[in-house]
Amino acid sequence: FLRRLLTLLVTLAFGGGAFALAPVSAQERHIEASLAFETLMPKPGESVTLAIRMKPEAGWHGYWTNPGAAGLPVEADWDVPAGVTVSSLLHPAPHLLDVQGIASYVHDGPFTLLARMKVPQSLAQGTALPVEVALSWLVCSDTLCVPERATLSANLEVGSGAPDAAGARIIAAARRAMPKPLGNATLTRDGPDWVFVAPSMGQGNYRLFPEQEGWFDAAAPQTVSRNGDGVSLRIRAAESA
Repeated sequence: FLRRLLTLLVTLAFGGGAFALAPVSAQERHIEASLAFETLMPKPGESVTLAIRMKPEAGWHGYWTNPGAAGLPVEADWDVPAGVTVSSLLHPAPHLLDVQGIASYVHDGPFTLLARMKVPQSLAQGTALPVEVALSWLVCSDTLCVPERATLSANLEVGSGAPDAAGARIIAAARRAMPKPLGNATLTRDGPDWVFVAPSMGQGNYRLFPEQEGWFDAAAPQTVSRNGDGVSLRIRAAESA
């Protein structure tokens, strides 16, 4: 986290002074974070989905898993019983934000991150299952960026797997907001450009967001062409790609 924050500070220092960086106390957070579970009584040997809900104040935004030219996504450090594992966080689709030439992939409003928690078969029903996560993230407005932290916890119990109604609703809505896999899509290199082709996309406006850094600059123009229901996007590759 500190290495990436240092990188961000260098980027902002040489990016035209678009942002200022400020410390913040727990009482002044600009994003409210909370936990939800599809069940509070996970079965032994099964995986359950959990959600981290992030609610920024109006005018503030968080960052996607690949933040683009500047920013930091939510990072999670889990404290769970031995044998329990938690997957990496899944993000909903982002938006492109360009402020004075600094282009980033952001979440404009409230967003929910999902992860899978695997409970080992060896845990008997009735076993206490405390879950704690230390979160860190960067939240920004148009003029200010603030690194924030929060620790969330919940007391689960190994049990029948009965759904938690409130948690299930949150997770169902979050799943609908997740990017969907594309069948028959291709990504090829054509000289200095990447060319992404999806033969069955339907009508609408499209933008390609790379989940990993290094494919192309967030500010790179994307030229979109259509062929019936298909769509083709051409983007200049990053110099390192």
